[in-house]
Amino acid sequence: MSAASEPGAARRERVGWIALVGVAVAVWSHVYDRFELPPRLPGSIGLILGGDVLPLFVVPALFARLVLHEPLARFGFRWPGLRPFALASAAGWLAMLPFVLWLAARPEFQAFYPSPAFPPARQHGVGLAFLWLLHHAPQLFATEFLFRGFLLFPLARALGVARALIVLAAPYVLLHADKPPLELVQALWGGVVFGWIAWRTRSFWPAFLAHWGVAVTMDALCYRALHP
Repeated sequence: MSAASEPGAARRERVGWIALVGVAVAVWSHVYDRFELPPRLPGSIGLILGGDVLPLFVVPALFARLVLHEPLARFGFRWPGLRPFALASAAGWLAMLPFVLWLAARPEFQAFYPSPAFPPARQHGVGLAFLWLLHHAPQLFATEFLFRGFLLFPLARALGVARALIVLAAPYVLLHADKPPLELVQALWGGVVFGWIAWRTRSFWPAFLAHWGVAVTMDALCYRALHP
């Protein structure tokens, strides 16, 4: 048997393809609106669907099923049970809360959150709820599937979870490069926290809820500062 046909070599090759697809869709999503990449779907919801849900969730999920012929459960798309889901989600949110409380009090974050790209979210509570449900929820669902599902689980099985978290830290932090500089520190810690709870529960769902809770909390605190 040649080295290329050994099970270990085949596994490394598949991890390489997974990493390539993951980085490609992450870059595509990051520059989607800036360079007006296809598909161009109308409205703000179209922006989320075309720039986040499609590249970060649909493409890797189809790649896993149709190319790798593996169930999505091997990529963390599985229900961990209500109790583990609730406890891990709460633990992830609490681990991020000190950063959120500190950063939300800073003027550069109050100028950035809630997103100025969605003016109603900075003007009234209905707009803020719209942002949370129709923007944050699908965007963070897709992001967490990519980083804490599609990429994390194959890398952790091949390299060990600690090395996988280190490898994924750089691309995840770089996705936050257009945000206030201190956001990079929060993103680094968040990547470790969300990755760890995903690996412990064998599911990306708690990481998604924790991340969504962090985004909602940041928006709510900054919104309150804008409307004393």
